[in-house]
Amino acid sequence: MNDDAPQNRDREGLFDEVCDEFEALWDAGQTPVIDHFFRERVTTATREAPLDLLTELVMIDMERRWQAAGEATEFYVRRASQEPRGQRLPLQPLIEDYVACLPELGQTDEIPLEVVGVEFRSRQRWGSKPSVSEYCRRFGVRGGEVSDRLYGILSKLTRIFVKFYEQQRLAFECVLKRATEIGRQREEEPPPYCCLESEVGERIVVAPLDEASVSRRHVLLERTSSDELRVSNLSQVRSVYIDSTIRLPPGAIHAAAVPLLLRCGKRVLRIDPR
Repeated sequence: MNDDAPQNRDREGLFDEVCDEFEALWDAGQTPVIDHFFRERVTTATREAPLDLLTELVMIDMERRWQAAGEATEFYVRRASQEPRGQRLPLQPLIEDYVACLPELGQTDEIPLEVVGVEFRSRQRWGSKPSVSEYCRRFGVRGGEVSDRLYGILSKLTRIFVKFYEQQRLAFECVLKRATEIGRQREEEPPPYCCLESEVGERIVVAPLDEASVSRRHVLLERTSSDELRVSNLSQVRSVYIDSTIRLPPGAIHAAAVPLLLRCGKRVLRIDPR
């Protein structure tokens, strides 16, 4: 029998009570100062795992602040400006802002991925819709884990479908889940159409070995927000055309809102959100 089980349940119940109380303050039109609130609520029961409680409070606080700022909530702007200067957070705080005023969180690169996800999702819904690559740069060696987490969030916010047409007929369809490279078949690869793992995320083979109109590595699609892609021309010799009006020469990169049309050799890609 696990003697710690009752204690763990008691702690979880207390954590829930504290988090519910914190959210109730927001619901009542207040802007609680997370630093003061946390230190007042760290009791004997929670002192063994204060970081767990603080992390939960940070995620609640961050999402509420971004929502209130994004919706231009008057009480939030007014009350946030009245917070004690030493504990004042920006109207739209980032993880680094919480680390600066709450040393218990540790270093930025130690922050749980769940918190990174809350910041990213909040900014997608109520902010400037930052790119996944921005987060990979911010969190350095954890870039791979961060990328997987954030692409998962984007796919839940908005699914983006890529349809491949040949001679005006639908030949293949897939969901854009991660950074996706599109190109011609290599010697060791199965014939088109097929999805494979690659160093960038996924790779879609769209043309057979002998079709020279498509390069081995022709184009890279990366979701940067819920409704925008970064299109990179990976080919060294062939251009990529976006919506028939934008020519992307070899090596060029272009940010484009969806839906959009993309020409890749003899094929037309229709990229649509749903």
